[in-house]
Amino acid sequence: MTRQKNLFPKGRLRLLNASSKKHDPNKVYSISIEYSYNTSPIRRQTGVRCKFEDWNPKTQRLQASYGKNYQLMNNAMQKQLNDADARMQEYGERHNYRFNTEIVRALLYNKDMARKDEGKDFKAYCVDILSSDYNRNKIGYSRYNNGLSGMNIFQQFIITKGLGTYRKDSIYLGEITPEIVEQYIQWRKQVKHNCDETINHSLCPIIKACKRACEAGYISQHIYGRIAEMYISTPDISEKNLDDTKFDGKYLTHEQIQCLIQYYDNCSEPRRKEYIEMWLFAYHCSGLRLVDVATLQWSHVDLERNIITKILIKTKSRVRIPITAASLEILLKWKEKRGNSKFVFDLIPDSISLADKEELHRARNSADKCVNQSLTPVGLQLGFDFHLTFHRARHSFAIHALNSDIPINVVSQLMGHKDTSITERIYAQFLPDKLSANLQNFSGADLRII
Repeated sequence: MTRQKNLFPKGRLRLLNASSKKHDPNKVYSISIEYSYNTSPIRRQTGVRCKFEDWNPKTQRLQASYGKNYQLMNNAMQKQLNDADARMQEYGERHNYRFNTEIVRALLYNKDMARKDEGKDFKAYCVDILSSDYNRNKIGYSRYNNGLSGMNIFQQFIITKGLGTYRKDSIYLGEITPEIVEQYIQWRKQVKHNCDETINHSLCPIIKACKRACEAGYISQHIYGRIAEMYISTPDISEKNLDDTKFDGKYLTHEQIQCLIQYYDNCSEPRRKEYIEMWLFAYHCSGLRLVDVATLQWSHVDLERNIITKILIKTKSRVRIPITAASLEILLKWKEKRGNSKFVFDLIPDSISLADKEELHRARNSADKCVNQSLTPVGLQLGFDFHLTFHRARHSFAIHALNSDIPINVVSQLMGHKDTSITERIYAQFLPDKLSANLQNFSGADLRII
């Protein structure tokens, strides 16, 4: 006879972090109420602590050795467990026994499940949608990871501004308002010093979550409509609009590159530091495009002969690029943390198929948006009179190389141009006879990166 499955989750009392094989006889351990849903443990502390020998794991009760109040404490903990089980059963009967991890957690913590939003946490709801989109390949890893980071910053904003309701770091889904989002935008501008593009990027998971919440009836159409209009209007500065043939004449001088390196040294945001490393790597690797940096594999890198051999994604041309001291320094750093991965840099997932053009296009656009939206505020803070984008590394390499006695045909080959006429046409105004004599020699400049 098969065992009948419970219609609703049932909890138990458990002594955490202690077992017969591993425990400290002098230490007291917390007793928690534990539910297991989809193999994931969901716990809440009872407020009672005891030594390992005072606990009977079979009966889930304190033993007499705990002290004269052991029966009183057992009754109090059992009441907490019974109350939680009763909430599970009541909710299951009202909702046809449809549970998920967040609902079980909410019921365990006795959130108000009678609310219109069913007591759903706003940040958790946003993260669930991000995870769902990522698992269904609707967004790339970079967008997913940046979305998680953005929601952590949103939670920091809630704490800083004292906007938490049922917890100091949390609000219910139904409590999100246009006023809170407007405060968040201003906070990111004034406290985080984020540019408009970065703020828009941070709003994406919030607005998408509000759309889903509106469709599910958790928030009103009026609230969602106002929040959906809160994107900041910005010019399109994506790399696809800064291709070689649309060069606007803006590039980084050696002095500006040194300023970028100094910014890197003082930067406290790990992912932004990595993007700057990738920019500097592209600059020192013949101006590789972002898509080629993203798809660079360790199999392309020969550290013994100090050469990179790769077929460029855009032109399909095969290039052999010398690994300079500066680019080697960056490669060794990434070898240490991602040496077992397929791709050198953490811009696209290892599972991606480069033969799938549609999948590669989505991944490339996701990486392009993440990288450039992170680099743009750096350029603003450094006082550049142009947007700092990844493609500036390519133009900066070309101009410095052409004016450092490197023959134009060599520069053209390194950059993957089909012929030198393309290089000449794009960079004609910067050829040696037209460039300032004060430019430093390319081969000796900008070697220290990290």
